[in-house]
Amino acid sequence: MSRTDKTKLRQAMLTKDYPTVSNILSKEYSIKAGIQVLEHGCEIGDDELVKIAQKNTIRIIRHVNKKKKLFQMICSKGFSNVAQVLLEQGCPINEEDSHSALIIAIKNGHSYVVKVLLENGVKVDPLSYRIGSKVRMAHNEHGQVQSVLLLASEIGHAEIVEILLNSGAKVNVQDDSMKSALMQASKYGHAEVVEILLENKAPVNMQDDDG
Repeated sequence: MSRTDKTKLRQAMLTKDYPTVSNILSKEYSIKAGIQVLEHGCEIGDDELVKIAQKNTIRIIRHVNKKKKLFQMICSKGFSNVAQVLLEQGCPINEEDSHSALIIAIKNGHSYVVKVLLENGVKVDPLSYRIGSKVRMAHNEHGQVQSVLLLASEIGHAEIVEILLNSGAKVNVQDDSMKSALMQASKYGHAEVVEILLENKAPVNMQDDDG
């Protein structure tokens, strides 16, 4: 790409001149230029730039997602529109990365991002398993255990708790210390979350490792 086109591309991205961005990429396309457009679109939440960038080749998504964990950044900023575009266009994220993205969105209180992720096939608790009537969390490769329902309940995000339950989160899930969502919501004084959990038949007689 010529220096002139590089300058035009930067200016077009800043002014949201989408036809010019598209024309430059289609005329003189390079992976580097596509990545530049994609990264800028993701950083500012401009889904139109993201669409233009990945219209040329899906290889951009694979490259950037692997190198810079772009998807997690989008979720932390709350850009549900960009997340939607990436997922619809086949942004390849594995189960562990998608679970990490879900956790990031929950920690930052981005309910719309949580909803987009779940609607596009991200599992509520991919690491859970059942022992009798109890649902426990399995360890991932880093030895970490984290239920998204427990996390949202502990933080007190009532809307997100409802979204998770409506998406299949198990209300009786427990972590390594046998803590449940109801225990965590009660501990931190989140009355609205407690009410939601009880309405969804959260067991009240569970005990953690401390009794």
